[in-house]
Amino acid sequence: MKASPALLVLVWITVSSECCSHFLMNYTKVPYTLSVRTMDLGGSLEWTMHSFPRGLNSHVLGMAWTSKYGYVGFTPGTLQALNTRIPLDGLNLGLFSARDVVSDGLNEAGLSCGFLTLTEAKFEKLNPLKPNHNLFSYSVCKWALEQFETVEQVADALAGVQVWWGSKLHFALVDADQNMLVVEYLDGERQLRFDSNDDTHGFGIMTNEPAYDWQIRNVQHLEWKRTLARSAVSIPGNFYPDERFLRVHLMKQAIERTAQPVGYREAVAKAVAIVNTVTVPMGDIPGTDSGSGSGEGSGDHTQWGVIRQHDRSNATYLLRSQTNPSWRRIELGQLDLDQGSPIKSMQIEDDPWYLDVTNNFR
Repeated sequence: MKASPALLVLVWITVSSECCSHFLMNYTKVPYTLSVRTMDLGGSLEWTMHSFPRGLNSHVLGMAWTSKYGYVGFTPGTLQALNTRIPLDGLNLGLFSARDVVSDGLNEAGLSCGFLTLTEAKFEKLNPLKPNHNLFSYSVCKWALEQFETVEQVADALAGVQVWWGSKLHFALVDADQNMLVVEYLDGERQLRFDSNDDTHGFGIMTNEPAYDWQIRNVQHLEWKRTLARSAVSIPGNFYPDERFLRVHLMKQAIERTAQPVGYREAVAKAVAIVNTVTVPMGDIPGTDSGSGSGEGSGDHTQWGVIRQHDRSNATYLLRSQTNPSWRRIELGQLDLDQGSPIKSMQIEDDPWYLDVTNNFR
């Protein structure tokens, strides 16, 4: 029996997970709010970027809303299954389409949302009596990016919906005021954490399992070790979620305490230096959370990374991908996001993949 694309996408959204890193820089000498994330996954899924204009009418498994903000987001492009590469972009199952799965995005008001793996996640139950209050877990970022400007608005709105479906996800949101919100569902209960990014109670970082509160206590324990008379704290070198969390913290803390940037270029360069330390090469790399039971599959690696500039007047994405390591810029203010404009798409591996400077010699 040949599996249909509709069946395969339903299977994929049930079992697929994304092992990733997310962090928010705490720059005090420059007026830039920069957040960073990677998408780490096995090679079965490829992604496409879209520009979504304002005024779109969304209908996702019974819940409906109209978008207030335009945004750029990542959605599933193709899926490798049964020795075939199956196109998913544009696939519409009637009540649900592949473009309703927005794994990461940035809207024109400077709000970002990304989902990352959390294997212990357990979402709320669907309420059959209120179909327009049942929010599909894979569409949380789409819903947030289309309707809200701040993380506080998202937190308030989540109280009025039931987030359901057995995905293994949690969510990181950042707004233009440098506020970060972590959203988790554990044992069917919503957990909201406003990360202060003050290097004491919050660190502006999210990876994967264990849940966020455990990761915060783990960093606080590491910081306690560093206060001892003979402290000798090494930098964790593996790609497991707890070690990526600690590694980003140590690198980020060192930059923020001793090497604050003085301009935009330097601010981006220092964010790049940190994300390089948690970028997983292609292949079966030691020290990763790959393998059966991990949700990642074999060959878990960084498929793409982004740096987001959260600016209400000039929200910007910087993008690189697994075979296109050059950073490419997307300025939302230069896109046509007016109501009635078409959705436009871009393949994330598109050229240019390098900058030729041969003629720069003088």
